[in-house]
Amino acid sequence: MYARKIWDSPKCPFCLMHNENTMHVVQCPDTRARDKYSTLLHAFLQSLDRYHTHPSIIQIFDKSLASGSPTSFSSHIPTHEIDNTIHNAARAQDIIGWSNFFKGHIALEWSTAQSHYFNQAFLDPPSTSRWASHLITHIYNFVRSMWLHRNSIVHENVEERLNLKESDKLKRDIVSEYLLGPETVRTCHKYMFDDDIEKILSQTVREKEYWLLTAQASRMYVEKLNEEIDDGMQHIMCETALVPD
Repeated sequence: MYARKIWDSPKCPFCLMHNENTMHVVQCPDTRARDKYSTLLHAFLQSLDRYHTHPSIIQIFDKSLASGSPTSFSSHIPTHEIDNTIHNAARAQDIIGWSNFFKGHIALEWSTAQSHYFNQAFLDPPSTSRWASHLITHIYNFVRSMWLHRNSIVHENVEERLNLKESDKLKRDIVSEYLLGPETVRTCHKYMFDDDIEKILSQTVREKEYWLLTAQASRMYVEKLNEEIDDGMQHIMCETALVPD
């Protein structure tokens, strides 16, 4: 959006400190982003528990992803864990990197460790490939939810500010035009001032814009007549008072 010159800055609209890219959406230090991150991480870990994930894998993910800047997976292997498949998986993920983890690039060794756990814990072991599929899907949902949360706040706030600004301006313009009174508009438009201002302001945006443009054009026509510049009402209305879209 910045490269297309639609946005004025590539900075994150939350923290205003860093250029916003995929990983910054996950790492942003803004309180709103961090609160959402914590909520999603908790839900992510719960989903892993529902799919009977190895407790050590859950703990590694929890500890390594808990901060705003995820750290090494292997540094959070539980001290009591002696299963080499867990150690191999954590080291392999460190090579791939945590940023790639959030893109769904998980080490194959996690599946090896999970399969080993399934075979030990269940007489009829669940599908390891299905477990891995669920893991990747929930990682995608994690990041996507961060992005949607960011959009809901940024766009909602921007739209609210713009609507409020435009609404206030329209209200001020109508009040100013109304206070000028019906004396200097065309006779056929004097009826527009019969209603009180509250009723006019309670109309739809389309109706209010039409009221304002019509009153302004009618007054302009009278002024031009007084100046002996009779361009004709039809010309003026076509130039300045088209029906709003």
